[in-house]
Amino acid sequence: MTLLESKSLPKGNCLYRLDPFVDQDGLLRVGGRLSLSPYEVKHPVILPRKGHIVELIVRHYHTSLAHQGRGFAINELRSRGSGL
Repeated sequence: MTLLESKSLPKGNCLYRLDPFVDQDGLLRVGGRLSLSPYEVKHPVILPRKGHIVELIVRHYHTSLAHQGRGFAINELRSRGSGL
């Protein structure tokens, strides 16, 4: 059973606590929080742990930050959201 077929995940699922939903573009996003924030901040996209696209995104931020380290790359990725 997928998230598209039902309205919620089973409690044993690792994404359950994020209250995920699929938006109109088919992207998996985190459920509601930060009520006055912009949509992209309130509902960040959930990326898979491994995958070619995810690796390219992380590599982009790592390189653009002059290889400053994992923490800097993660913070930049989170703060910039979907704007590559």
